[in-house]
Amino acid sequence: MPSVTKLIPTCLTDARLKSERSLRKAILLDPKNVSPYVGFALISAAHQSNQVGINLVTDGITQNPNAPQLYLARGVLYAQLESV
Repeated sequence: MPSVTKLIPTCLTDARLKSERSLRKAILLDPKNVSPYVGFALISAAHQSNQVGINLVTDGITQNPNAPQLYLARGVLYAQLESV
């Protein structure tokens, strides 16, 4: 039987992947809704997937060019990308 400490990273990875899929689905259903893009950016930043987050948020900016939250999210991801 696997130890609990070995299961925790797997559970967290599974939860992150489910969250990312849900956010991508929400974006497809309503590309004008800014919240899923910001949520995806937060997950990307937390898991050092900065370029993936930048790409998706840039798509969001294309859909929502007047959404300052997306420019801020993209800026944070770029800053983290530079610090890695």
